Amino acid sequence: MVIFEVENKVLKLGGYQGPKTRNEAFDITDSDFDTVESCIEKISEYPGLALAFEWLYEDWWYLKSEIAEEKDLPFDWSEDFVNDYPDENIKLWLESLSEGEFLWRISYMDQWLSQPYIHSDFDEICGHYIDIPADAYEAAYEFFGSHLKLCNDLNIDVIDGDTFGNSFTGAMLNITVEEANERAKDLNHDIEFINCDNL
Repeated sequence: MVIFEVENKVLKLGGYQGPKTRNEAFDITDSDFDTVESCIEKISEYPGLALAFEWLYEDWWYLKSEIAEEKDLPFDWSEDFVNDYPDENIKLWLESLSEGEFLWRISYMDQWLSQPYIHSDFDEICGHYIDIPADAYEAAYEFFGSHLKLCNDLNIDVIDGDTFGNSFTGAMLNITVEEANERAKDLNHDIEFINCDNL
């Protein structure tokens, strides 16, 4: 039995939590950041990881710029270098580092990856996605998006926020919870809805 909770007609998969940390969300393994090439490959797979490297660059830039200022040395890197063209400039920056600097910078990734994964933190990243639903609402959206007959039987709309100027993405139940449960039972769908509006 698959259970869905209903809040103001919006569906969420009952009991689903989503990834707790960024490490879980981006499916990080021990070898993902061994080399510049593996870093770029992982960013290509998960564009949201660009934020981590922007954070690493910013920390590096402040440290290097302070040293350069104290010693009156030239320092040609701009503060926004990585942010301007992340796909290209993250690679250029990483390739400029010595092996020791690269390993030192990457060692800070554990701190960033251990933070809670919050999907909205990555809203500005073009093409950001992860392989598993970010939360219970997205899990419901993906479930019903792949079960269109079920949507027709139970009067459920799967709404994609990228269409028709609508920013909402999710699954919506257009009939009452009671009626949806009756239909599901009559049509032998192993599914149940719980009304959470009054809880």
